[in-house]
Amino acid sequence: MKLAHLSYRVSEGVFKKLTSQAQAARNMGLDFHFFLITENNNLSSQDLKVTKFQWPRNIILKKIWINFYRYGILFRDSHLQHFDRIILRYPGAEPFFFNRFFNKYPRKIILEHHSILTDELKVLKKGILNHLRIFFEQRYFLEILSRSSGLISVTDEICRRLLNRLSNEIPSTFITNGADIQGTPHTGFHSLTDGPLILIFVSTTFYTWKGLDRLLAGLVSYKGSRPIHLLVIGDIYLEKEMKLLCRFPTNSVSISCPGKQYGEELEKSFRSAHLAVSSLALHRKKLNEACPLKTREYIARGIPFVFGYNDIDLDPVPEFALKIKEDDSPIDIEEVLSFAEKMSRIPSITHRMREFGLQRLDNAVKVQQMYDFALSTMKDQ
Repeated sequence: MKLAHLSYRVSEGVFKKLTSQAQAARNMGLDFHFFLITENNNLSSQDLKVTKFQWPRNIILKKIWINFYRYGILFRDSHLQHFDRIILRYPGAEPFFFNRFFNKYPRKIILEHHSILTDELKVLKKGILNHLRIFFEQRYFLEILSRSSGLISVTDEICRRLLNRLSNEIPSTFITNGADIQGTPHTGFHSLTDGPLILIFVSTTFYTWKGLDRLLAGLVSYKGSRPIHLLVIGDIYLEKEMKLLCRFPTNSVSISCPGKQYGEELEKSFRSAHLAVSSLALHRKKLNEACPLKTREYIARGIPFVFGYNDIDLDPVPEFALKIKEDDSPIDIEEVLSFAEKMSRIPSITHRMREFGLQRLDNAVKVQQMYDFALSTMKDQ
């Protein structure tokens, strides 16, 4: 079987994931090839075939393209007719070109879902185009799914919720996100001594489901004696979080917000930290289960972390992770401090994390699962 994976306009974090998966497929000798269609000229890879396009110069036309011409670009710029199956990272629904795209690859498309997009759109910034995207998602999603040869989701919950809307069954599975364990820098962490506790929270953009406000609210309430420094790496745009940030520094807490970081700059930030923070409010997207890429990166780096959601790969919760309540309450900073002190008493914890990642989360395992599932959909024909 000749298998393709096709993505459209992804973040830097997802691009790293796709590149790692492409490398894993090549190293395993699978006839499995990865393709990305993007306007981002900064994204390039030897293992991932990247096709670049340009937006129209007219601002209004550009907005229309961004929101409603996704399948038009996929139809125009993908040339995958010689593949037996194509796993498409779901770009959303729109009524104008998805039929042409699916007709170009009849009975070949397997949809890959990473969220319930309607719920995700509802918690993003409001606007007329966002309302239209929600309407189109509700109106055309089932038609798009029914034309697919299979469904892959990153959690069982997402898979069940999507399939429950279909009248006819299609082959389905869930494959959680993995990581490039060996290819990720082993930054580790250093034990907590007499200085401040240093936390690092990394995200390309701090959407509301990241839960940065929960951490900030906990730091506002913190009255302990040990100083705490928080590194917020990524773009912050929510008004609630900007207002909370204005309340620092305090006698006990200081915060740095350098924006996005990459390369050695990011490595330096990681090497300075005792603990990392992963998603804290995924329930705002009406999800009970998740498997964020950032959590996998923390495991690969060997830095213990705090998280606030259900993750099948972290059940039962391993010793190197602190799971907090899944609600909107402020984070208990004293609990985080106790966890940091506990981790500091286990000298081998960072190496245990890497071993855990190699056994359960490595991308080679995930890529093989994707390939095997795609092959099984051909047997069902």
